[in-house]
Order: sequence, then structure tokens, then C-alpha cells
Amino acid sequence: MKLIHLTAKRFESLSADSIYISSLTKQFAKILGNRYQLVNLNFRLNGAGFFHFVIPYLGYFFWLPYFLLFKVKTDNKTVLFASDPHLLWIVIFWKKLFSLKFRITSDWHMLHDDWKDRFISKNSDSLITTSEKLKKSLLEIGVPSEKALVVYGGVNLADFGNVDSSATKKKYGIPTDKVLIGYIGLFRTMGMEKGIDIMIRSLKFLNQDTLMVFVGGKKNEVSAYETLAGEIGVRNQCIFIEKIPDQKEIFNIEQAMNVLVIPYPDRPHFRNYGFPMKVYEYMAAEKPIVYSKLDLTEEILKDCGFTFVPDSEVSLADTIKYVISEENLGEVSEKATLAYEKLKEFTWENKARKIIEFLQRNG
Repeated sequence: MKLIHLTAKRFESLSADSIYISSLTKQFAKILGNRYQLVNLNFRLNGAGFFHFVIPYLGYFFWLPYFLLFKVKTDNKTVLFASDPHLLWIVIFWKKLFSLKFRITSDWHMLHDDWKDRFISKNSDSLITTSEKLKKSLLEIGVPSEKALVVYGGVNLADFGNVDSSATKKKYGIPTDKVLIGYIGLFRTMGMEKGIDIMIRSLKFLNQDTLMVFVGGKKNEVSAYETLAGEIGVRNQCIFIEKIPDQKEIFNIEQAMNVLVIPYPDRPHFRNYGFPMKVYEYMAAEKPIVYSKLDLTEEILKDCGFTFVPDSEVSLADTIKYVISEENLGEVSEKATLAYEKLKEFTWENKARKIIEFLQRNG
């Protein structure tokens, strides 16, 4: 089997999907060697608006048939793998037009609620999803169960451990004598709130020894949340750090926290598709994880994390109090250890191997 991986992502970005693709790419290459080919169709333009969006996809549309017909030898042992719905429908169009024999694997992170969902799923030979909930949604639009595989992950465990937490705290101005509740990740997804406001509001119900550290926002987002914290009267209990380009530094901060939080609100995107990749980093940090009780996150953390009612600052504060209480130290430590042990199944290498084995079985 030869695997051709199509993407249009800029790998210098620290967005979740860019990290996902670049991490998976490394493992595919490691396992398959010269039987793996990455094709990065990065026809991006500077600026915004109509031409910024349309011209790149016109480029994909006319370049792909040239690539498929003249640059690669495609047969039924060749698999084209992609998660970008725009690339996938174009590939399917040209495959049908020229009666090409290669197989198509679509990698699903969400449904798009338009014609592409059915068109791409119907014309995919196999489908990869990031959660059981998403697989169920695909089955509901007609995908046969045997064509779809759920593969969780991932993280590189070697990126964690042996961290001088005091040095990390000093570098970012984080106190060493406080209970630190951390959120690390983008402050917004597709323009949507991710529950940071709920975390800030929960501080009204926590004592002054509890600080919240928020890492990963843009300057304007940080400013907005600083204003909110000031209005509530908890600004002195919040530390905001803008987006950090060094992934290793992010891991260090995660390990320096006492508790890590996934505060997603009860909204359609987060209920159905917003599976947080930070779950795996949090598990690797071996810190207690507090998360809003939504089905997606429950798939992984049900037995090794602590839940609160989504959108409820009171419930979040109560769960944090429970987790940091000395009388619950044994249970909290046990769950953090369990999360780390479970994580060994969810590495990027294991994710890549499971995908490859599935494609080979269904070849």
C-alpha cells in the first residue's frame, strides 16, 4: 500500500488542526518510509476576502488532475488520505471523471452540514473519525459501520517529564505559593467562546490562594478577558499569557499547574465535534483534569477526570474545591495516574499504526 497524504495546512501554525496533521505526518513517514508521500497544496494568498478564498481552490481544482494523471502512479493499492473537505470533493470529482483506481480515505473531525458530508462520505472507501459520537453521526447519513474507524490520539509522551516547574513559573511570572488552575489552548474556536468566561466567573466562589492561568490567547482576546476579570473583581487572581510559539514551553506550563481545566460550553459544536486535542496533553502532564460534562470528552475522561455542569461557574468552583482538597488527595492522584496510563494507547505513533492497519485490512 502507498499512502498519499493531501493537505493545504501551513505547518508553522500552532492551530490544533495543523499540529494534528504535522504530528500524524511524521508518524506515517516513520512507519511507511518511501511508501508515504505528503503533498502540501499551500496555495495561500496574503490578505482576505473573495480572492483569498477562491483563487487557492481554483489552483487545487486544476493542479490535482495533473498530479493524479502524470506525477503519481495510482492504482487500487494507492490510498489518498485527506481531512480537508474542499480537497476531498475535488479529488473525488477527478477520480470519477477519469475512472481512476486509487482509494480515498477521508479523515473526519466534524460534519459540515452541507452537500459535502454525503458526497464525500459516499465516495470514500474508508473513513477515520476522532470520536464515537462523530462516527455515529456518519452512520446516520448512510455510512456502513465497517467503513468507519474511530482512532483517538495523540501525543508524544517523550515531550513530557523532567520539568523544573519553579523555573517555568519564574519565567512567566507565575507565583510559587498559590494553587494554580490552568487553561492552555486557543481562547476561541471559529469565533466561539470556549468557557474561559465561566472559569473567570468561578473565581468569585474560590479563595484568594487560588489563581487561574490562561495561556494561548491573541492580544485582543487577552485584553477582553482582563476587562471581564476586572469587572467581576478577580483580576488579581488571573494570569493571562499570549500564544506561545514553542510547543515544549506549552508542555512545561501544563506540568507546572496543579489542576488543568477543559471548560467547553454546552453548544452544538462542542457537544458534537469539538473534541479537544488538549485532553491528551493534559493526561500526559499527570495533573488532575476538570472538564465540563459533555459526551465527547466523556469518551476519554469518564473514569479519570472530574466533571462539572457546563456553563455553571458554581459547579466548576465546587469541583475545583473538591480536587484541591487534601482529604481527596488519594482519589485525585489515582485518577491522574490512570489518565497517564490510558494515554499510552493514544500516542501519535499508535494512531498512525491503527489507521495504516485499517487501510491495509480494507484494501
